[in-house]
Amino acid sequence: MNNSRRILVTGASGYVGGRLVRALLNEGLKVRVSVRDEKKISGQIWANEVEVSVGNATNFDEMKSALEGVHTAFYLLHSIGVGADFDELEAKMARNFAKAAEASGVKQIVYLGG
Repeated sequence: MNNSRRILVTGASGYVGGRLVRALLNEGLKVRVSVRDEKKISGQIWANEVEVSVGNATNFDEMKSALEGVHTAFYLLHSIGVGADFDELEAKMARNFAKAAEASGVKQIVYLGG
């Protein structure tokens, strides 16, 4: 991966996302994270080494803003624990993210599904 390209990691406050951010930074990459609550990453050793975009994957404008200037985006989001509407919310978030990524000119999406 070209070190001058910006990478976005969603789900950076989670187990996989947090470790991915650390690995990307160790490779010298420019990393932006998208989180719903910035406080959830404040304890991470890498918190001061990344750009932070606060937003929700259900909000197109917030996702588009997070994705501006990004070459590669890692989609590591899930909505476990939301009850019966789990499938609908998962689909809405993924569709919204994909549309925002396309509108922002993202070249590559890495999707971790469950």
